[in-house]
Amino acid sequence: MNKVILKGNVTSDVSYKVTVTEHEIAKFGIAVNEVRGSGDNKKEKTTFVDVTAFGKRAGVISKHVKKGDPILIEGRLNLEQWETEGGERRQKLGVILDQFDFLNRAPKSE
Repeated sequence: MNKVILKGNVTSDVSYKVTVTEHEIAKFGIAVNEVRGSGDNKKEKTTFVDVTAFGKRAGVISKHVKKGDPILIEGRLNLEQWETEGGERRQKLGVILDQFDFLNRAPKSE
């Protein structure tokens, strides 16, 4: 089974494009915060995740999601592998989005 559920904040504006075959693609990053321990032993860790959405979901995300927005995503892990022009092998782990929910921003206190 390959299923991931993440809650985080969008780290950049959405990159959106429509291919020549009219497939919609949206790419964005999220920052997922994890807090461990409590009191003086409290430690925070942030993990940055690249997310790719396709089809109608990509169109909706491109119109309604912006940097800083909280979002809940569900998807699957995807390992991209490629070789640079210099012959170096590279890889990157990301998430292919299957479902998402917009989350409300916390109201700003004055």
